[in-house]
Amino acid sequence: MINNTSNIPKLKTGISNLDFILNGGIPLYSLNMVTGVPGTGKTILAQQLMFNNKNLKSLYITTLSEPLIKILRYAQAFDFFDEKSVDQTIFYKDMSELALNSSTKEFLQQMETHLREIQPNILVVDSFRVFSDITEQKALRKFIHELSILLSVWQCTSLLIGEFSQEAYKTDPIFTVVDGIIEMKTVAKDEGLLRWLSIRKMRGTGFIEGDHPFFISTEGIKVFPRSINQISVSHASFNMKASIKTGIARLDELLHGGLPQGSSTLLLGPPGTGKTTLAITIATNFIKEYQKKVLYITYGEPVFLLEEIIRSLHLKKDANLKIVHLSPIEVKIDIALAQITNMIKEKDVKLVVIDGMDELKLSSSSANRYRQYLYTFINRLKSLGVTIILTAETPYLWENQQLTSSGISSISDTLILLFYKRQNNEIVQSLSILKCRTRKHDRSIHTFTIAEDKIIIT
Repeated sequence: MINNTSNIPKLKTGISNLDFILNGGIPLYSLNMVTGVPGTGKTILAQQLMFNNKNLKSLYITTLSEPLIKILRYAQAFDFFDEKSVDQTIFYKDMSELALNSSTKEFLQQMETHLREIQPNILVVDSFRVFSDITEQKALRKFIHELSILLSVWQCTSLLIGEFSQEAYKTDPIFTVVDGIIEMKTVAKDEGLLRWLSIRKMRGTGFIEGDHPFFISTEGIKVFPRSINQISVSHASFNMKASIKTGIARLDELLHGGLPQGSSTLLLGPPGTGKTTLAITIATNFIKEYQKKVLYITYGEPVFLLEEIIRSLHLKKDANLKIVHLSPIEVKIDIALAQITNMIKEKDVKLVVIDGMDELKLSSSSANRYRQYLYTFINRLKSLGVTIILTAETPYLWENQQLTSSGISSISDTLILLFYKRQNNEIVQSLSILKCRTRKHDRSIHTFTIAEDKIIIT
């Protein structure tokens, strides 16, 4: 799985989104360190890469890490493991005895014997840390130099696995020699163990910097690129002068034709003002009018309640409507972005509703990070030519002195405010369009009523 889209040929890892982060893969014939404390997934990453490239030859050398029999036993628990490839294209060699009791020269000689015998395209050494522990500095530098020459001669892409601290990046000579450093780490939080992967160094290619969340399942490692705004929104992908009808005649009239196509609309208001009902009504009407697919992401209301709203309004739940509940506690914000984006691409979605942006904020590590996420999220969906509807709560029940504290109102193209108004000792639900970029719109206050089977705006 070699990618030649750049000047330097690359080996694709086949690991979800990692090749995207690496701008196509690991540069061919490079020497790389995979580092992190025990239990971060280093061995899994290396083996997943090998089995994803089982059409190539791989050599996996163990030193003083886990016994070879345990490495193979645990690997069998993953879907990527292919027993038929073992000793056919993927070879395991235990060199722990040599690493512990012989000189580095003898170790290199035996390694070269294996390289000559197998002639692998991929080499993994697990763990390399043993040489830093048992070899004095001068001899270690000589060993690393000779190792890099040996691997250059045999032209294999190499992964050295090691349990190194960040301080070791400055002091251990191996880090000056390697072409790439892939760091894996875990952080204990109240919601559980969070896993992060970052590319600290990768010669010969660009890569996306920063910490990228990942998780490990029976499918192996899945990485989710951190949310950064690296997207240039192509206005050729949509036309904001065109309109999509909401299916609510009076609202389309107030909007002078409907919502701008390919835009973002925020439905904003205190609890109980009808944000979810309005969003689900627009979604079902969109399917009826255009026969296009809609993705409805809910962070607050459970799926069964949304389906009940659809039934109560006598709306039709079409197969083109996909409702998905995501947990803001269990799913980090970067992972949520990747999951939503993937669903949009897979289903060819043209309208997406994100109901409960306030709950989504719980999955972000900071308020600033959340604002960055929102900006990236909206631009990413626009780049896919998708029309977006978001819902969020205002911090005030009566007087809306402040719209939101997260900056989402300034990012949205259209802002529809749902609010309560006191009138003759009654509470009246009301609606007003505060802004709609690219076009004129009605600016009056209107009564907003959820009748037995429809929404009425007067």
